[in-house]
Amino acid sequence: YIEGAKILGMIAEAYKTEGKGNEEFAKDTKDQSLICSNAYISDGERRFEPADASLFVVKDDPRQGRCKAVDMGELKDDEIEKLSPLGDKFICYNGQQAEEKKIDMEIRYHHSRPADKSIGHVVSSDSDNQMYQIESISAGQTFAGYILGSSDQIREICRLFKKRNHY
Repeated sequence: YIEGAKILGMIAEAYKTEGKGNEEFAKDTKDQSLICSNAYISDGERRFEPADASLFVVKDDPRQGRCKAVDMGELKDDEIEKLSPLGDKFICYNGQQAEEKKIDMEIRYHHSRPADKSIGHVVSSDSDNQMYQIESISAGQTFAGYILGSSDQIREICRLFKKRNHY
């Protein structure tokens, strides 16, 4: 997902590109009435939210689910039902059915460069020169969230965001 704080940062950046600077953004948000929710994966119409920790799938029948908070299912005394947690899935309810949407992720590998720039590879003996990886959301996906504020704040944000609709 994309944190609400990142959305707020996008708004601050939009103010800066307008030449209004940080002071105008700070003035418009000083009363803390502007709230940005997390943006979750979307199919363009529906917003898929994180699955609750109490939701489980029946291992032998993945189309069947259980909510341990309210429903343990009706089992005979000699039956054992194996459940798997939904985990880090994003779901949206369509009537009694829950639909899942996956987020496409990519892994990028980088290494920090040593002080000696003539070395272009990782040197394991140098603690300042290490390999690391970053997992990030792949481009081209749609995320949806909410921005709550006064009518003036929302009008200004809409005006700024209309100038650039892909982030």
